[in-house]
Amino acid sequence: MTIKNKLLVAAGLAGSVALGHHAASANSAKQHTIRSGETLTSIAKDYNVSVDQLAKENNIKNVHQIYTGENLVIDQTDSDNSNQTTTDSNDNTGSYTVQSGDNLWTLAQRFNTTVDNLASLNNIQDASKLSVGQVLKTTGTAAATQNTQTNTDSQSQADSQAQADSATAQSQADSQAQASQAAAAQAQAQAASASSSATVVNTSTASTDSSEEAALQAIINKESGGNVNATNGIYYGIGQLSPSLRARYGGNTADYQDQLQAMKAYIADRYGSAQAALAHHNQYNWY
Repeated sequence: MTIKNKLLVAAGLAGSVALGHHAASANSAKQHTIRSGETLTSIAKDYNVSVDQLAKENNIKNVHQIYTGENLVIDQTDSDNSNQTTTDSNDNTGSYTVQSGDNLWTLAQRFNTTVDNLASLNNIQDASKLSVGQVLKTTGTAAATQNTQTNTDSQSQADSQAQADSATAQSQADSQAQASQAAAAQAQAQAASASSSATVVNTSTASTDSSEEAALQAIINKESGGNVNATNGIYYGIGQLSPSLRARYGGNTADYQDQLQAMKAYIADRYGSAQAALAHHNQYNWY
């Protein structure tokens, strides 16, 4: 054993005597070499002693700071009685007084419960924070049951609200869909109406054009029979236009379209339409 460890053992034993503990005998005192990853809490649990006892016997000021390779003196004689008395007392009363080095996880393991249940029973918001001397309830599930019921009620309310929101959204979507369908139907009706009007207009226009063509053809038949070279004195062509009219409107060639355009221009200026010109021709035998 190194000098440092001998001093540590001596200090632990001296501290134990000074605090009223019986000095450990060669049979009851043990040494434990700290391994990597160990904590004072885990070591105390392995030897069934309290963290506070380990700290006092080994003159450890900070129970959260121990070093790998150091030796600890462990006296299980008094600690067995002390821990048993404390545990029995706590088990009988359903409560436990927090000691240095305790945490909710180790306490939950000791009292065969869960961290959540201990936190709920004692209204602990932060499970990592305990105070030395704090008295904890170790039995009962009323708080957990109440929290469960509260959570259930909250979930039920959330579900009901979600269903209501979903129904409202669906109703709005249906209304929008109906409005869109109505708008589409109206647009189709307007388009159909416009198409119908266009058809009537086109039919009317086609009918007028057909009547005009028929009247024009009737005049040509009466005047020349459609012969582009037909003459009657000074009158010439399919429309039998005079030289002055041909000079004004054209139609001096033997081209049918040339003569037709000249005839149409003359009729438009004088009568406005071929039907009016035909009516005049039928009455007076000329146009």
